[in-house]
Amino acid sequence: MKLRTRTLLSVALSMVSLVAILYSVARVSMMQSFTTLEADDTRQNLARATAVLTDDLSTLDHTTSDYAAWDDTCAFLEGKNPNLPTSEFPISGFRVCGLTSF
Repeated sequence: MKLRTRTLLSVALSMVSLVAILYSVARVSMMQSFTTLEADDTRQNLARATAVLTDDLSTLDHTTSDYAAWDDTCAFLEGKNPNLPTSEFPISGFRVCGLTSF
């Protein structure tokens, strides 16, 4: 084998090896960065979803407590809950105003 061919082969092999090593190092470091970035993004999206769900549950709790009071009133009007005035408006609250009975 001639010196020129050996030199060309040696330089080509060195270039291919260096490119392969550089590619491997870059790929490993970038994959770690993207993995960290993806994990942070997932945590942030999970926190957003949790906040929205908590807000929806709070709104639902408020709405259902409003409707629960309406259910008691409807039951009173239908005659199913005749004790509603005494349970919702105790006499002790009216004694402050000077009233003793309904």
